[in-house]
Amino acid sequence: MTFNIYLFIIAIICISIYIILRKNRVIKKKKAVNKYDLIIIFNKDKYIDIREKKEFSNLANWSYYSSNGFRGFCTIPKQDLEKFICHTLNLSKDDFEVINGFTGLYVP
Repeated sequence: MTFNIYLFIIAIICISIYIILRKNRVIKKKKAVNKYDLIIIFNKDKYIDIREKKEFSNLANWSYYSSNGFRGFCTIPKQDLEKFICHTLNLSKDDFEVINGFTGLYVP
């Protein structure tokens, strides 16, 4: 019987320490990071290998999707990626297309 009381007291102490550390932000919550499955397809005359650009590697791990496209799980949504491409690569919106991907898509 006394063993159960000691076990109960130890459990209460551990829970209180966890709550105190959590309150003081010593133990942090994991933040959920949204990932967007996006495909970038460049026009043949405006093709750029974005895997060689550091700015793009910070956004996602890009892989070839077709002869003139890339696919990656990006940290920014489609609209922001389109603006980023226009600004970073000095391209117009007509020079490329960004598509929302999903697991059912195949490589053409």
